[in-house]
Amino acid sequence: MGLFNRKRPPAQPAETPQVQGRTPSRRRAAITPLEIKLLALEALQNGLPRSEVAEIIGVAAVTIGAWQRKYDSEGLCGLYRRSSSHQYKASCRTLEQRILERRDEHPERGVRRIRDDLRRQEGLTVSAETVRTVVNEAGVGNPPKKPGPRPPQVRRFERPLPNALWQIDIFTFQLKRMYRVYMVGIID
Repeated sequence: MGLFNRKRPPAQPAETPQVQGRTPSRRRAAITPLEIKLLALEALQNGLPRSEVAEIIGVAAVTIGAWQRKYDSEGLCGLYRRSSSHQYKASCRTLEQRILERRDEHPERGVRRIRDDLRRQEGLTVSAETVRTVVNEAGVGNPPKKPGPRPPQVRRFERPLPNALWQIDIFTFQLKRMYRVYMVGIID
């Protein structure tokens, strides 16, 4: 646990002029990596008090308790970072609905065409890969084309009669760095 012996200095209030009518912005909590959370839970299991672990990491003791509860109920997946914005989740669902509606209206169109239609007609910016993912997860995507047998290829240099096709190639180089030599190859 020597890795966490960093103590953060107390935050000094910055002396910035307040603009009238604005509220000061709230400071966001620092994102704690998953490895740190696991080490904190391991320290708790080894008998270190919650307040000490919280002080070493630099978070509140309540946060350590929340990590412990999530880990106990959901396992490792409970410690992953999730989006907490309901607006973000609602906009994702709305976007998925618009993509699926567009696909139902025009099933022959591909993901790039759907992306372009959404951008032009509705002002929604989305990547083609996002459209592909939504369409495939909904099960309305086009199956990939299966390669069929290739047609027989024409043999390019084979002719039924002599002198019907000639192939000529010329190669040049210097002999003893003095004489230019041309080599001409002709194939009937």
